[in-house]
Amino acid sequence: MTIRLLCAYASYPANALAVFDAATEAGLVAAKMASTDLTGGAIYIAKYPNSGLPLTGEPITRTEALYRFWGICGTGGVLCPAGNQSPSNFTSSMKFEVEAPFYAVRLLRINRSGANVLDAQKALIGVTGSNATDTSYGLTASQNLTVPVINGVPYPQLAPAGTANGFQPVVWPGREVASLTNTTTTATMTTKLPHGLITGATVTVRNADLPAYNVTNTPVIVTSTTAFTYAMGADPGAAAAAVGSYTASMVGVLRPNVDQTYAMSEKSYVKSVPRLDGSGRPLLLIRLHCNGAVYPFPFHTMSALARTPSAALRGRTYQMGYALSDAVATPNTLMGLAGELLDVYPVVSHSVPVLSLWHANDSTGQNDAIVADKISSWMHRACLTLSTPQKPIAFSNFCASSQTSMTYWNQVKAALAAGAPPPSILVVGCDSVNDGVNTDGTVAAAFGLAADVMSVCKRYGIPKPVMHPRMPLNTLNAAQYALKVAQDIELAKVAAAFGIDWMPLPVLGDGANPERWNTAYNHLGDGYHPNELCIETVLSTYAAAYIASRYL
Repeated sequence: MTIRLLCAYASYPANALAVFDAATEAGLVAAKMASTDLTGGAIYIAKYPNSGLPLTGEPITRTEALYRFWGICGTGGVLCPAGNQSPSNFTSSMKFEVEAPFYAVRLLRINRSGANVLDAQKALIGVTGSNATDTSYGLTASQNLTVPVINGVPYPQLAPAGTANGFQPVVWPGREVASLTNTTTTATMTTKLPHGLITGATVTVRNADLPAYNVTNTPVIVTSTTAFTYAMGADPGAAAAAVGSYTASMVGVLRPNVDQTYAMSEKSYVKSVPRLDGSGRPLLLIRLHCNGAVYPFPFHTMSALARTPSAALRGRTYQMGYALSDAVATPNTLMGLAGELLDVYPVVSHSVPVLSLWHANDSTGQNDAIVADKISSWMHRACLTLSTPQKPIAFSNFCASSQTSMTYWNQVKAALAAGAPPPSILVVGCDSVNDGVNTDGTVAAAFGLAADVMSVCKRYGIPKPVMHPRMPLNTLNAAQYALKVAQDIELAKVAAAFGIDWMPLPVLGDGANPERWNTAYNHLGDGYHPNELCIETVLSTYAAAYIASRYL
């Protein structure tokens, strides 16, 4: 039959006449989101009403934004891939295009391996005008790929004081101690910024003015993101006046997937420079050295397709270099093209306002095993499509292959707790096929996650929260599918009541009851994932239109 929508649903505006399958129509009418009366006045629910928890009064644009183009999970869909860690003494270089001019950068680093991110690694940040990977501009391939090039001149060095000609060092402030106090023989260390440790890590403390505080490889108990305790051999009798410094080790301690944390560096002031090829998107260089002899470090396998402009990446490039040595201590080290990416992501201070969009979902959002270039998810492509010099958009992928909704949502909260600047727009999949088939339990969990999205958006000043449903799942029976339909309807009502946008994912299914994937859009017929055709022609196109109509 035909129904009249009383609020926006799928691709239809309020008051539209539409035809769906019988179960969807009945659910919409029961939820008072639609009517069988085709002539009456519509009940219109405003997108951002004057009441509702997520409203913060925050402007939608940002001056600082996180760029994260790879999702949360590593090889095999795990957050700490013990089977994909390298014991090498390795330096990775990453060069990529930023969407707007910038003047400072911080680095966000995940504690994905069994060791603390602040140990046995160091980093540099630089700017360059060359996006070449060959011998263009009279430079060597290594200079074009991994060295600051300013006005055509390479600077493989730390920038001399008072100049921008070279790299700037990165400081991880979790090492900096704010205070060191005691209760008899228990020391409490408070750090200036989140330390990134978990209970079971060991610390070595040096140069405190009271010797009892100085310990070697002593286990800690974490009491907060910026504090931990450890046992001393004697009572120092007072708080330390000179607090000294510490190093930490977590070798052998692997975090569970839902318990990953992050560490944020201090700002390094590096101003973007004009590109030699005339493009308006400035280039950023990051070097990260990890000594795998101290602890193995995880990595992603990258595709060579990302090195040159492509339609999938909307003309952008992501170029990796490497050296099997410490090329941070020696910035003039020659480096070649690499197929690995380490988990370090820039937080960029822009010279102009930008939109920042984070997407948290499962593998149907991460997409690295589906797309050829491994990094262009459908939401990523949508943002790249829309981003312009006048309205730049910074995208962050918080999607997690093979993980539940709790895992990817906890990663959003962990990054915010570490000091990542909150996004303008936070898009969250309310539940995941990895949560299992739809049951009363998954429905309750989805509503719990939705409530937490509201709370987090309020706490961190995120002005535009968006929720969307899970994609089709071919194994659902009729009763499970009815639960999914009812859940989506009720979540849309919750979103409308609290000023959250609900983004349905249209035309993925075949319209049957129970619904199955449209075979033209399903990846290898697996019943779970969108394929490249769906990502490019359906999802990214739809997401771009959705974002543009509401936020640009």
